[in-house]
Amino acid sequence: MEDWPDDADGGVFRRLEECGFDFSRKHKIDFEVDFDIWPPPEAAVTALESKYPSVTLCRPEDDFPGHIRLEVFDVVTYEFVIRMQEEVTRLVAPFGGRCDSWAVIGRYAVH
Repeated sequence: MEDWPDDADGGVFRRLEECGFDFSRKHKIDFEVDFDIWPPPEAAVTALESKYPSVTLCRPEDDFPGHIRLEVFDVVTYEFVIRMQEEVTRLVAPFGGRCDSWAVIGRYAVH
């Protein structure tokens, strides 16, 4: 059993471990990028598309705000998740964006 930090992301890792998640292999990881306004500036979308191959605009629906989803395929580690959220946030912060949500095989970590 890992000793993940006592934060929201660490809590998700503990729940994944309790469910028998296989941390030894690569998985599709979705990162959500939220913006202060919707739609996000085209320059933000272009910046994300230039760095990440799978960028999807998810338009607002019912009670769910719009966001951009990035998909990456990698081993799910705490360090990787934190680094990705920080890198994506740095990239979109000038446009009013941030990345603090991620998902793997339908188990979401939204803070």
